[in-house]
Amino acid sequence: MKNKIWLGLLYEFLWLLFALAAAFALVFPVITVVSTQFKWYLIASIIFIIIYFHFIAFLRRSILLENVWMKLLVFLLNIPLFFFLLDAYYEYGRAFDEYNYTLPSNIYQHIKSGTELNDLIYIKHLVTFAGIASIAVLILLEIRIIVAIFTMRQLDKIIYRNKR
Repeated sequence: MKNKIWLGLLYEFLWLLFALAAAFALVFPVITVVSTQFKWYLIASIIFIIIYFHFIAFLRRSILLENVWMKLLVFLLNIPLFFFLLDAYYEYGRAFDEYNYTLPSNIYQHIKSGTELNDLIYIKHLVTFAGIASIAVLILLEIRIIVAIFTMRQLDKIIYRNKR
């Protein structure tokens, strides 16, 4: 039993390391031309996408979501998280849309003035991917949690605990 817990935690840690590496690899090409807030939004969104994809695809192997109470907690916390992600996506998408190419580089924008067109397009694609994919995996995880609770009959074990 103890070995299962350690291996499960190692499994989750390896997914986290993979998510961190992928996020930094995707954001690294534009790290010098975006603001610190924007950079952390992109990194956090990509980490979020990979970790939630891991929960969706491999829910039965996840030691973190093995318990029905953890599933219910994640389900409930995802409701306000949905609105936060939606707001952040609109905020940083608007920052790209309001970008002024002609301003001097010392005036604060989320994207440094004078940024190359290829970098601007990459940033726009990255923001669009981060926003849409994070909302999509959040909704898919909500559905996956509901399906998992009822297919594993975890609520039945709690509700009918004393009826034997």
